[in-house]
Amino acid sequence: LDDPELMITAARERRLDIVELLLDLGVAVDVADEGGTRALNVAAGSGAVDIVKVLLARGADVDRPTKHYGGPMGFAAHFGQRATAELLAPKSRDVHNMVFLGLKDRLRELFTAEPTLANLEHFRSGSTPLFVLPADDGAALEMAQFLLEHGADPAFRDKDGRMPAQAARQRGLKRAAALLSKATR
Repeated sequence: LDDPELMITAARERRLDIVELLLDLGVAVDVADEGGTRALNVAAGSGAVDIVKVLLARGADVDRPTKHYGGPMGFAAHFGQRATAELLAPKSRDVHNMVFLGLKDRLRELFTAEPTLANLEHFRSGSTPLFVLPADDGAALEMAQFLLEHGADPAFRDKDGRMPAQAARQRGLKRAAALLSKATR
């Protein structure tokens, strides 16, 4: 019951029946492999909406990161699984991945309750939400405006000394970069 492989494999293979059986037999909902990967990470990344729902209902930790990667929201963002990200969002505080996905409604809730989250430094990269704008320039521009309206600091420098405008420019987000450059003057 302590071996995480069955649970992780069942989630990866989208076997809701096996996930539920394992949980009913007593496998911990957050059982993790050596790298910290859990069934919720795998289900979120593979778009297994039904499994994500069950794991959340059974109390899975929505924001626990792995040793080398992010948490479930990060898996959903990396693999383009918006449906699972939207399931995770109401319980998550992973503002960086929510910014990348453009989940403004949840971000608005979080920033209203805790304004400092608009400038939260990522635990690994040291960057703030302005560094992880959506990949589309139009969406990035809208998100940059949204973040600035909520107090994001356009003059913040990451571990490499870059400011958000530079990071946006390097990613080809010209309109967002122009807005952020103007905001630092």
